[in-house]
Amino acid sequence: MRVPKGRNALPSATAASIHWNPPAATGDTPVPGHLITVSDSRTIPVTGRDALVTQPTVKGITRVVDTLKLAKAYAFTMAAVTATSAGPAATFTATTAAD
Repeated sequence: MRVPKGRNALPSATAASIHWNPPAATGDTPVPGHLITVSDSRTIPVTGRDALVTQPTVKGITRVVDTLKLAKAYAFTMAAVTATSAGPAATFTATTAAD
């Protein structure tokens, strides 16, 4: 399983829009979802139609993480998830606006 590509977070004052592209090839293991872990100890599962990567062309995925604090740096960890485990993770950061 591969790390999701094109990861970034576009922050505002109290939220961040998380964008990523799922891996184009997953090998023999289906990937029914992704998991975002936020440095404030939250985990956000992303499942359903948008998370499926068995399509011939992979679309980018976006999720909004809200209730963030003003002017604070956050780390987001992104990983693809199979039925049995999470794949390799990638971490990226963003700082929310002061106002």
